[in-house]
This record gives sequence, C-alpha cells and structure tokens, in this order.
Amino acid sequence: MEKTHYIATNRAILSDENGKEYIDTSGEHFPSSGIRFASYNTENDEVNVIPDIHGKINYQTKTEGSVKVFQDIYSRMASKAKHKSRDLLIYVHGFANQAEDLKEHLQFLRKNFAANKDSPIDEVLIFYWTTNGKATPWDYYSDQNDSIVAGLALSRLFLKLDQFYKEFFKVNITTRQTENEFCGNNLHLMCHSMGNKVLKNMIDVLTENYRLNRNISELILIAPDTDNDLFEKGKSFEQLTLIAERVHVYINKNDKILRKIANRINKKNRLGLGASSPVNIQNVHFVDVTKATEEQDHNYGQHWYHQNILEVTEDINSIFLRKGIHEIENRIFDKENNIYILSGNVPHKDTVDIKTTPQKRG
Repeated sequence: MEKTHYIATNRAILSDENGKEYIDTSGEHFPSSGIRFASYNTENDEVNVIPDIHGKINYQTKTEGSVKVFQDIYSRMASKAKHKSRDLLIYVHGFANQAEDLKEHLQFLRKNFAANKDSPIDEVLIFYWTTNGKATPWDYYSDQNDSIVAGLALSRLFLKLDQFYKEFFKVNITTRQTENEFCGNNLHLMCHSMGNKVLKNMIDVLTENYRLNRNISELILIAPDTDNDLFEKGKSFEQLTLIAERVHVYINKNDKILRKIANRINKKNRLGLGASSPVNIQNVHFVDVTKATEEQDHNYGQHWYHQNILEVTEDINSIFLRKGIHEIENRIFDKENNIYILSGNVPHKDTVDIKTTPQKRG
C-alpha cells in the first residue's frame, strides 16, 4: 500500500542537468544550518525534494517547504483521529550513515511502527543530517563536528513546527475558535547513537536563545553516544523535560560500538553504557537492555538493538502507547539505581532486514 513519509535534512541540495533537485548523499558537501524537506514514496521507492518557501508564508493553505509537510501530516492525522491514535515520530540517526541507510531507516520505522497495527505511530519524519559514511576515527571526529551544525538545523525544524502550531491553530478573533481543529494525536522524537549529540546541540541552542514549549510527548534516547554526565545538574540533558513530557534513555552495558568509542576514540564514557550516577529527574526513565541483548549475534555490536531485538521494539511501542511507566511488561525495576531492566523474556528475532554492515554506521 502506497504511503508517503517525509525527510528533513541539512545536507546539501544539488541539481541534476535537468534542474531537478536532489539530496546529496555523499557527505562531501558542507552541511547547512538551514533545513529542507523531501518526500519518500514507499511504493515507488522514490525521494523527491519539496520546493522551498518563497515569499510570504500562508499557514492556512498548502504551499511549499515545511508548511506543506506539516499540513500534509496534519490532514492525515486529523482524518484518522476519530478511529484511533495516529501519532507522528521524528527520528534522528547516528554517525557514519551511507546513502542506502536513509531508506533502511525509513523501512525499519515503517515496518515496526507506522505499518504496525499495534503501534500508534502512523506518520514518520526522519532528520537526515550530514555524515561522512565511514567509521574511521577521523570520520568519527568529522561527524561529531557536523553534529553541531545538525543540532542548529534540528532546532530550526522544531522552531518551524512551533511557529506552525501558533499560526495554524491561532484563535479567530471573531469566532473565538481556533482556525483549525486540533487532531488530538502526539508527536514523539527518537534519537539513536550520535543522533543524541545532535539532540544535545539542539537543546543547547534552544535553551540559550528561546522560550521552550513542551511539544514532544515521548522522547527516546537509544544507545546515546554522548558524555555520560549530561543529566547532571547544569548539564544539557537536565533540560530535556522542558521540551518533552517523558524522557526514556536506553542503555546496554555490552554495547561494543560505544565501548570502542569510549576506549579508543572519545576517551570518555558514553551515556549509552550507563549514566555517571543514578539519575533522579522527574519524568526521566532509564531502561537497561543488557540482559535482553546478551544472547544476540555480537556481529551487530549490540548497538542497533532497537532494530534487531523484538523485546526492545515492543518496549518502545509500549511507550508510544502512553502506558504508565510501571505498567510496561517484561521489566524489573531496580529501585536502588532508579532504572528499569528488560527481563529478556520475549523470544528474540530480527524485526527488519539490515543489508549494510552494521559496524559502518552509528
């Protein structure tokens, strides 16, 4: 069945000999602090860049750029809201992503969430930021630097979304009603690996320059490749509950990719291996998947467990379903360390076919 999902990107937008725009997937061009959008059609497997906005923005009619994307997503979510919850998921990938990884991410998100009848997710938007596509130390450092610009671009995505909310749902002075009816669905954000460094850079920009609105329902950090002390007082992630109702951090003590980064490249412990100390912030919840992943194929480096381990995918879906934090199945609560431990009771199986060598991306 045909379905359109969307891409937001700060990668360079290039043109072919016929003037048709396309996203640079080589990583050879400098990233932008701005944001452009594209659509992905699941039936013909095509990515098409959406024309940018020119001139005055009309938030009440379909135009170009972000307004077109947000209106298309809203119209589909609103049309289905009467039947069941149909939420939007924004996904931020990690480092060393190659050209083919974009569609793999979209296929994974579609198969396990958007096309999953047991999931409230219906709409997917992926933030496709510039990475070199290689896993050498030099390329890792390059991707880290690019994550700073990506964080600025991601902040602009959420500022555009916030402005859309204000204009699209503004109150009509005459009727004293909003211009458009709220669809009643939720927006979620999920970041993987170095995508959490992008998140860190985004929250730094927003907290320094803007008044934050809590537009995100569930914020999920998976295998975060960031310093492990970011939830300590005065650090960036202490502010995450200003933009999200609940924050969930997935860790794996056997994550070989993050251990290699911590020991050989970054020289500082990574949050995806565990926080520097137990985190006690209201509505911030840690989930330890070590037990659920310990019997898995170690060729995957135990870093992509949100894609490869059924139990983790189902745990994430329980969060999207807005279950109470103590109501999610197959968890044991470690009160001393304030962390939930996945029990590993669900049979393991791959939830999506991964075509590329997993060690090449984060």
